[in-house]
Order: sequence, then structure tokens, then C-alpha cells
Amino acid sequence: MALNLTRVKALVSEGGKPKRESDGGGLYLEATASGSKLWKMAYRFGGRQKTLSFGAWPAVSLVDARAMREQAKKMLAEGQDPGAAKRALKSGGNDKTFDAWAGEYIAFRKANTRNPVAESTVDKFEWSRAAVRRQFGGTPITEIKVPEIVSAIRSIEGTGKLHKSTKAKTFVSQVFRYAAASGIAVMDPGPVMNEAVIKPPIRNHAGLTDPHKVGELLRAIDEYSGDASTRYALMMAPHVFLRDGELRALRWSWISDNERMISIPAGAMKMKREHLVPISDQVHALLREIRQFSGNCEHVFPSPRHRSRSISSNTLNSSLRRMGFSKEDVTFHGFRTTASTLLRHVPEKHRDYSDAAIELQLSHADDNKVRAAYDKAQRLEERVAMMQSWSDRIDGFRQLPPSK
Repeated sequence: MALNLTRVKALVSEGGKPKRESDGGGLYLEATASGSKLWKMAYRFGGRQKTLSFGAWPAVSLVDARAMREQAKKMLAEGQDPGAAKRALKSGGNDKTFDAWAGEYIAFRKANTRNPVAESTVDKFEWSRAAVRRQFGGTPITEIKVPEIVSAIRSIEGTGKLHKSTKAKTFVSQVFRYAAASGIAVMDPGPVMNEAVIKPPIRNHAGLTDPHKVGELLRAIDEYSGDASTRYALMMAPHVFLRDGELRALRWSWISDNERMISIPAGAMKMKREHLVPISDQVHALLREIRQFSGNCEHVFPSPRHRSRSISSNTLNSSLRRMGFSKEDVTFHGFRTTASTLLRHVPEKHRDYSDAAIELQLSHADDNKVRAAYDKAQRLEERVAMMQSWSDRIDGFRQLPPSK
């Protein structure tokens, strides 16, 4: 039964022991032996029973206490611990929650121009942040125990998303290290967690290496009837060797029609260095067509829902599934496998490009940074010729009969 003013006034302790009257939703009034009447709320967070204090009646009225209860319930629904938030407020913000530190870490990485982070990586950070928010996001980072983190990671493992659980574990470790570097007395839980979580299997990206099957895929893309941004992205993908996030992030400002070159800044690349993609005749013609569709947008491949953003992650792989290609047959990353494999199938004496040029165009890491810089400067002409040759071969694949 909900409280009213009459019951509030009549409540007194009995036999020197506190007496409580409930108002529902966890809110109750406790009359103490000293004569005080204290508003409190019982709630559960992170599997633990907790109590939140709202102050004493009559300084805090019944109406005020109910409003505080609703605010606390809202915070719980958002994955925050209202008790932790109250402590943080009292401490002047020094007792920040994990979620607050996570947000600050992401903002730091986005603003760090010396070590820029790709949009796709930011998306993964936000996914990991959201994945652990309910378990301990609202808890002060200094109060989080390793078993709580392991429990959260295992709950992701239980969905079968082992690569995502690994990314979440790494993200939590990064946030703890960032907080420690900021002067908070916490230790990186990563080394301990490594012994208690499942490591995902090494993932091989399925790609077609039979020219006849590649032709079937190209014809399926030509006939794709879904969103235009997705169709155009799939049409360009076989020609440019880019990763999913790198292709989706393409901006018109990065494309020079005069120089016939796409210059992708380091922040948008997985390897964190600028990458050049020579534009073949076929890609040039395709870009002219795409410009009619999205030339007034920042992104080459804008989202159909939000034209100020690019198409979302997993869009391209999902489209391949809708076209009838299973993940065992081909993934978007498999376009890179196709190019790398079939370019090398041509005997070296019959081609005018080297294996080093292929690696550079795939933007693979080179441990020797001096050699990498030298190759980038010296092999661009070679890469221009290779990309045109590859686009010509793609046109040939499209004309091949279906594989038997």
C-alpha cells in the first residue's frame, strides 16, 4: 500500500528498533530509535542488493522521495548504479564510473591526431562499452572486481560472438589502463582475464579464387536490387582492395578525378598510415555514376536513413547473404583474398607488377618502416598499372560462363 501523509506522520520506531513502511518500487520510510524518519530505496545492481538514501522527512517530502525513486529507476534502466552516481557527485567527480571513463577514453582516442582511430574502430569501442554497461558500467572503476568483468565477457561468449567478446575484453583493459594513467589507483585486469576467457579461433576470410565463380558474384552484384549505396559499394569493392570499414568511410574529398587517385587519410586506415588507391578506368566511370547519386553528400556511400552518415557496419556482408552467398563461400573481406590470390596466379615473367606492389596495395604492414616509405614512393607507377590490369581482368571474369 502506498504511503500517505497520515501514515508518514504516524510512523515511529517500536521497542527501540527501527520500523519501516513501504511506498512501493523499493522506496520505504524508516523510523529510527532516535526519532528520525529516513527515506531509503532498496534495489539490485550487478547481482547485489543495495540501499540508496534520499534524506530525512520532513526536509525531503513524500513527493520529493517519489521523484528521487523514479530518477533512480531510470538510471537502473540505463545500466547505471544510482548509488555510485551519488557517491561520484559527493566526491566532486573523482569516483567516476567505468562508463564515464569509457566515454572519456573514446573521446581521447578520437581527438588524438598523432595516433588517429578509424570510424570502424570507434564503432567497435561503442559496441564494447554498451555490451558491459549493464553489468558494471555504472560502478566506480575503483570498485570493479575481475570476476565481474569475466562474468560480463562470458555472457558475450554465451552468444557465440567470440571475436566480439575478445574485443570487449581488450576495450575494458584499455579503459583501465587509461584510468590508471590518469592517476586512478586501478590495475589492468587484462592479464588475469586472459586465463579465464575463451580465445576465438583464427578467422580466415572466405574469398572466391575460381574466376568463373568470381564472375557469378560480379553478375549477382550487377543485378542487386537493394539500397543504391550498398549496390555501388559492392560494385566498387572488387576493384579497390579496401577493407569493409575503409570502403564505407570513403569521402568525396578524398577523391581526385584529375590525378585519378583516392587518398585515404591515416585515421581511416587500419594500419594508421595514409593509403593511395589508383583509380582505374572502370572505377572512374563508376565514380561518375555514383556522384550523380551522392555527390552532394560527404560520404560516397551514404546511409539511406541518415544521409550525413555512411552505410553501417555489416551492411555489405548482409547483402552478400541476401544474394545467396553463404559466409563459407565469401565475405566482404574475401574481395581482398580474391585479388591477392588471382594477381599472384599470373607467373611473374608474364606480369608487370611485383608481390611487393600487391602487398602495398593491400595496405599490409611492413615492419621495416624505412623500406615501407621507400616502396610507397617508388612503386606507385607500378601499382597504377596493376590496378588497371586488375579491373580489366574483372571485366573478363564477368563474361565467363558459370562454373560447373
